[in-house]
Amino acid sequence: MIKSSALAKWTARVVGGLLVVLYGSFIVGQITDGSFEGAWLALTMFCSLLLVSIIAYGFAWSKPARGGVWVIVGGMSMAFFHLTRGDWASAIVYGIPFIFCGVLFMLSAPHVSTSDMPSTTGLDWPTRTNRLSLRIKKEES
Repeated sequence: MIKSSALAKWTARVVGGLLVVLYGSFIVGQITDGSFEGAWLALTMFCSLLLVSIIAYGFAWSKPARGGVWVIVGGMSMAFFHLTRGDWASAIVYGIPFIFCGVLFMLSAPHVSTSDMPSTTGLDWPTRTNRLSLRIKKEES
């Protein structure tokens, strides 16, 4: 049986790879057919945001928690970019899939539980109470 974290990791990798190929080919198609003739500034801004998401996707392969956060940031920034231009449909189409992919990467990251941490009982941390009790013990002897 496949563990849920492995399933989330491979789902995020496949979905992210499809997003990179799909949106990358879409941008190349838009540039080559001249659809953005008068909007090069908007295209440049959007391509930079898409590039951040693509780089974050590559980073998330090795560091799923940190990379997932950056994929989410990239998806949110693309959605915000389109929302500021009044284009709700593009905000949903470009933002939500990257946010979903980033959440899957974060879910697939290994988690450290507190039960795995070493016990601190018996360690003499230099707290005020410990220093006071050490001072009292020295005075008694």
